[in-house]
Formats: sequence, structure tokens, C-alpha cells
Amino acid sequence: RRIGKNPSPARQLGSQSHTSAASRGCSQDNEFTRKVLNQTLRNITREALAPLWARHDITTARIAEALGVSRQALSAKAKTLGLPSRDKVRRCMSDADLFARMWNAGVSCAEMGEYFGYGHRSCVATRRRNLGLAPRTRGTATGKHSGWIETITLAEFFEQELAAKMKDEAKKRRGVTA
Repeated sequence: RRIGKNPSPARQLGSQSHTSAASRGCSQDNEFTRKVLNQTLRNITREALAPLWARHDITTARIAEALGVSRQALSAKAKTLGLPSRDKVRRCMSDADLFARMWNAGVSCAEMGEYFGYGHRSCVATRRRNLGLAPRTRGTATGKHSGWIETITLAEFFEQELAAKMKDEAKKRRGVTA
């Protein structure tokens, strides 16, 4: 008996003489499932799949589940339809200007990662390098032997941003009324 991808000669000819009745029923179910999946895949058009494929907030597995096919079959269909690989076309998960302002203000990597929807805080460091921002320094400013100098929370950052906007608005109003 061979194990692997190549079926036995008996199976290639459609013979089921060496199988039990239970496995024949299972084989018929698998054949029906295969036909349904192939029909489902044939009905998926580029126009229907492209908008879902471009949404990176929805996983491939979730799209496949909704369409009633496997994740692998969906990926193969997308490739057949000429859609780009989801790995190669990752969306930019952050506004570069906002990211740079947060980084320069000293917002913690963990909070930045959570805010921008990154999978891990190390992705923040990668994004920082891609944007050409200076790395942060470690020191004893936190009272420990190591630690990031001057990190702030996300709430503190937004408070600073709001204060700056209010100050600018006050300057504009004073300039108009004076």
C-alpha cells in the first residue's frame, strides 16, 4: 500500500474492490464535496472577490468561510484571477505623519502598535526604520538601569496634540479680533 499523493492504480481506475462499504460512502461524500467546491470556485468572479481580497482587516480564512471554500482554494482562485498576493501588498497601517509625531513625542511602542493595529510592538520599530526616524535611546532617566528615555502614554500624546491645536486656534482668534 502506497502512502502519499499518488493514488493506487485501483483508485485511478475507479475500482473500490479493496475498500469497505463505510469508506465507499466516505469516498462518495468527498466526491460530492469536491464537486460542490469546484462549482463554488467557478462562480467566484474577479469583480466579486477583488473588494474582499483588498480588505486586510478581514482574514483570508474568514473570506473563505463566507464563500464556502477552503483558505487554500481561495488563495489559488485569487492567483488564477490575477489578484496580488496579500503578503506582498500589505496596506500601510499608519499615517506616516501621525506615526512620526507619535514616535518623536515618545509614545510607547506597545501603545503605538495597538493603536495602529500592528500584530506586535516590534512592527513599530520596523515602521520607524522604514520612515527613517531616529531610534530612541536608553538611559537611567526612568530611575532604572535601563529603559526608554521619556516615554509617554497615548492619552498624554493626544492631550499634547489637543493643547497645541487649542493654542493655535487661540492665536488665530486673537489675531482676527486684534
